[in-house]
Order: sequence, then C-alpha cells, then structure tokens
Amino acid sequence: MVAILQLLICVLLFGGYFFLRPRNKNVGLFLMDAYLLGISIYVTGSTYSELFLNYSDSGSVADIARVSLMSAIAGAIIFLCVFQNRYPKSVIYQRLLLVNPGRLERAFVVGGMLLCGSVMVVFILSVFRNDSIGALLSIASITGDNSLTAARKMITSGSEGYFAPGYIKQFRDILPAILLSAFMLQKGLQKWKSSEKLIFFSFMLIALSANLVAGQRGVLFILFVTLAISKFFCIKSGRALGINSDQGYGLVVLPILILFFIFGAMSLLLGRVQNESGSNFIVLYDVVANMVERIFLASVVENTNAFYMWDTDLGRGGAYWLEELGKVLPGSQGQGLSNYLAQANGASSEGNSPLGLPADLWFTWGWLGLIFFPAVYALGVGVIDLLLHRFNGPLAFGSRIYFMIILPFIFSPYGFVLYGGVVVVILVIGVGVLRKGKLLRNVAFT
Repeated sequence: MVAILQLLICVLLFGGYFFLRPRNKNVGLFLMDAYLLGISIYVTGSTYSELFLNYSDSGSVADIARVSLMSAIAGAIIFLCVFQNRYPKSVIYQRLLLVNPGRLERAFVVGGMLLCGSVMVVFILSVFRNDSIGALLSIASITGDNSLTAARKMITSGSEGYFAPGYIKQFRDILPAILLSAFMLQKGLQKWKSSEKLIFFSFMLIALSANLVAGQRGVLFILFVTLAISKFFCIKSGRALGINSDQGYGLVVLPILILFFIFGAMSLLLGRVQNESGSNFIVLYDVVANMVERIFLASVVENTNAFYMWDTDLGRGGAYWLEELGKVLPGSQGQGLSNYLAQANGASSEGNSPLGLPADLWFTWGWLGLIFFPAVYALGVGVIDLLLHRFNGPLAFGSRIYFMIILPFIFSPYGFVLYGGVVVVILVIGVGVLRKGKLLRNVAFT
C-alpha cells in the first residue's frame, strides 16, 4: 500500500513537471530529463526487485529510491517555476549552427584534442610497459577467460602500479566525447577538408584504443551515442537552415551499429556473455539483454545484496564523499566501500560496486538528506543546463549531449565531479574567455 502511494505521488509530480517543462523543439536536450531518468531507472529496478525477486531487503531499497525520486521531481518543479521564462523560445535546430564559434574557439577544440590524445597515448604506453598488465592484454592471452577483466581491475585499482585513474578519466572518458561532438557541430554539413578528417579520425582511433585497453564498455557506449546524436543535430539543423547536402540519417545509425559490434566483442572478452552455442543471433540477444540488465537491475541487485553493509553508520555529514574523492590522489587507492560491496556480491577486492544515487544519499546523509539533497541536486543540474543554453555554440552543446547520456548513470553528486562536472565548468569559463567574457543575451534566444 505504501509503495502504491509513493508511486502515485511520483506520477502526480511528473504531471506537474511535464506541464512546466520547456518545449522540446526549443531546448533540444534538457538535462533535467536525464537526471530524473537516472533516478527513475533505479526506482524501476528496485520496485521490480521488490515485487518479483526474492531479496529480504528489496523493500527497504525500493522505499529509499521512491522517496529520492519524489524529492528530485519536486526540486525540478521548483527550478522550472523560477527559471522557466529564461529558456529560449526559438527552435533549437534553427539557431544551433547560426553561432559562429570563431577561430579561437575552433583552435580550442583542436588543441583539446591534441592534449587529450597525448595523455591517452602516454596512458596506453604505460599500460603495455607494465609486465603483468601487458601480458594479460597480449594477443595470445586476451582470448583467455577473463584476461581483459583482470587487466581492467588492475588498472582501476592500482594494484600493479598507479595509472592516475581519476585524472586519466577526464582526458580518456569525458573530454573526447565532448570535443568530437563540438568538432562535428562546428562543421555542420560543410564538406570536410582532408586535414580535418585526419584530425578527427586519428583522435577517434586513439580514444577508441585507450578505452579498449582499459576495458571500458560504458565509456565507448557514451562516445558512440554522442557521435550519433551530434550527427543527428548536424543534419536536422542544416536542413532547418536550408543547407543542401547528401548526408542522410543513415550516418546517425552507423555509430550505433559500430557500438553494438564493439560492445558485443568486449562483453565476450570480459566474460559478460558466453558464446557456447556458436549462434551469432543468440550472442546478439545476450548482448542486448546484458545491456538492459546492467542499466535497470545490476546496481539495484548489488546494492540490495550488500544492504547489511551500508544500512548502518548513516548521516556522517558527507564524510563518505570526501573519502571517495580522496582516492584520486596518488597513493590513496586503498579499499573503499565500493570494493567491499563488490566482495559482498562475490567479486574480488579489486572489483567496484558503487551505491546507486538514492542509496548513496541515504548512506551519506540519512533520511533527512534523502528528502533534501535530490531536490538541491535538481536545482544544480538545472542551473548548469541554463548556463550551457546561454553560451550556446558547439562546445556547450557537445557538453549537453555528453551530460544527457552520462547523468542517468552518475551514482552520486560527488561522482558528478569525477564524471565531468569540473571539466564542463572549465569549458564554460574557456568559452567565456574566448568570447571576451560576454554571455549571449536573451535576444539571441528569440
């Protein structure tokens, strides 16, 4: 009965949210949608677990998730009541390619590619120079059982050497998607020069190689979906402006097809799916099923299994976040809560099983924080979305595409820092400097 009441309140709050939400044709991508989607996914998984899976603590986890969603929607509604009129009224497709980024901003993107590319090359070389990890990644052993999984855990945990995971993440996992998107949006439907093709595809190859070495399926998912969405907006905006081009929406589907192939191959190498039958159709089905399971159930089930480990020591005033952030510093890669939760789920101590956002807020701040912080988080997401709208242009829109994809999977507000929050702040400041510190005025939105 309580669960039904909680879900009914969520539905009513969503009604108010969609009534106030800006029109989709005007904003294109709205980060608040992604934030609420992430919590809704956790609520869906936890409610399913409560109803159909036999876990003793599934009801407690589901209650935590639904209370968090109610708070988040309420925060989104408050934000829209205050700032709704500040959003653009013109059609996004008609104004996206009208902003001339200028030479400095274009150079900023290419310079960012060179910097990130250099960091990723150094990372790849460092990994292969490590005897233990290099042996696991060799052609001879990578086809063995879980070799790539073992290498990935060593890189992440630092058990075989420090690879600066918190710093490398910014240059390997976050910036490449944003910079590639901005590069595409700067060109729109214009014909690419040979030098531009060389820069784009060379950087793409380096980014792909770095993430294959690190065994990061999720990052590759974000990268290719970002490319697909960017190409969609290039084509849609170009046609809205009357630009003639033979580029069709098949170029939007192409990155998705490549993603399925790479994701499936990595799933096999990581041992996430098995090819015992030898049927490609069954493997494809298993890959899709694995993706759905990872999105909707994996985090919930792992958190529920280990509930006995995180249902105590509540409300420590954010100390847990500071402890986790401290692990990005050299020599600080000791055992953390996510490692203990992984062990509780049958994985090794090098594994990683983070708390989902609702569970993380409850563990860190208690019930009072669970009622308060999702709403505050919604206000923060709304402010960032509004700022990116006001700057407009390829870099800002590329950042919005990235955040639209990553926000549903950011497991904690402190994770917002690790997964690109600081990077976007730097990009916004950089764009402001390149444009001589002048924000686009509201007249640019009409």
